[in-house]
Amino acid sequence: MDLKASVEPAMTREALHLARHLYFGNMNPNSNPATNILGADLHGLPPLLVQAGSHEVLLDDSVRLTRRAALFDVDCTLQVWSRMIHVFQLYYPILADARRAIEYAAAFINAHDASQVSERIDPEPGAR
Repeated sequence: MDLKASVEPAMTREALHLARHLYFGNMNPNSNPATNILGADLHGLPPLLVQAGSHEVLLDDSVRLTRRAALFDVDCTLQVWSRMIHVFQLYYPILADARRAIEYAAAFINAHDASQVSERIDPEPGAR
């Protein structure tokens, strides 16, 4: 978070802490597998596409998520877009890279159609 703070105008440590408090209240999200994806059992997830900007304060979390998914044999693609910030895709009207990222995401979804995804999901979650 701190490494990219000087180049990330959209997301700050303070903003993330406020959002966390607004969403979770006093609950510790790290203590609940449903709210802590970096500590959760990821078996059975469909293929993942993780897109992050190289100027994003959450870049390290994107890398950690991709690594964790690989540990659970989840097909995961990480794309790091040069000099892009958090949710850069929102700027598609003015950024060519944002448009390309959205086009790639659409192609990724189309390449992993519903029949492939449903075959990978464990019909009895928690049975492992």
